Amino acid sequence: MECIVFGADENEKKALNHALEKELELKSKSASLLQLVFAPRAELFGQSALQTLCSRAHAVSISQSDHLSSSQIKALHDCGVQLIALRHPSVSDTSLELDLLRDLKIQLARAPPVSAASLAEYTVALILNAAKGISVSSHRVAVGDLRVDGIIGFELAGKTVGFVGTGKVGILVARILRVFGCKVLAYDVTESSFMKDLGGEYVALETLWSRSDIITLHAPLVSATHHMVDKAAIDQMKTGVLLVNTSRGGLINPEAVLRGVESGKIGALAIDVFDCESADALGNDHGTKPIPDHVLRSLVAMPNVTLTPKLSTRTQENIQAIAQATISSLVQFSAGDAITHAVDLG
Repeated sequence: MECIVFGADENEKKALNHALEKELELKSKSASLLQLVFAPRAELFGQSALQTLCSRAHAVSISQSDHLSSSQIKALHDCGVQLIALRHPSVSDTSLELDLLRDLKIQLARAPPVSAASLAEYTVALILNAAKGISVSSHRVAVGDLRVDGIIGFELAGKTVGFVGTGKVGILVARILRVFGCKVLAYDVTESSFMKDLGGEYVALETLWSRSDIITLHAPLVSATHHMVDKAAIDQMKTGVLLVNTSRGGLINPEAVLRGVESGKIGALAIDVFDCESADALGNDHGTKPIPDHVLRSLVAMPNVTLTPKLSTRTQENIQAIAQATISSLVQFSAGDAITHAVDLG
């Protein structure tokens, strides 16, 4: 069985091939029939080129930053593709039309949840980076400027950190920051006894906005949380607040956050996810060309903004786990077995 793997970088290719080798060591007949064909990002292919590439494929795999349009999905169906394997765990982060997949009887598999420790560690790294002015200094040094003028950090001890969302990641971040001597405020529709045991105080969202020196977002992206960090929320925040987001890009309104940074209301912004108008903005090397999203382009030029392209889960451990899950899904599909990480399309 042939599977077209779109948009895998060298680390992913190595991990996928290694995972396939492990399946072969188990003398899996289905694994022995599985052939991986690596290709550039799916969104780069027109309908005709996509059908030519996938003419012998029964499955395709795409990354989190890749996209398949409705016309591309129909083209895949027409040439016999029956499974799309996502190399990430969140269906809400994909542009796939789930109703269309169900109607065309195309199965969908995803990766298991990523490591909460990975996300928590990265969140704390972003907080420390912003608090100590590390990125600003590093950029200066890179161009030969070793002055410290204008760079001044702050201590975490005694600062109030507001957690929007108190699931596994939020609790791990809180546990780490409590060691630094931070006070913890929390907001969630369901209160966590673990967060309370850490000394976290649950408050109304408006109270969290107004009392926090640092705000870190760990909420899921649903209709109620979409663009929850908007102009009204930012207006309630302390002047100079540090805003951190490693959860979902859609939690923040890009225009409102840009205005907040420009005005100084947001003293520092540290994000690993972003809600882009252009699907081409993230996950691509733009070289000398302008980033095709005016808000993103403006933010990356600001010294008090740290923006990374979804690196929080880019660890060896997560890449290997996702590769193993992807190969397992493909082998199970090839054998006609139930897919462990299948998405219920209704």
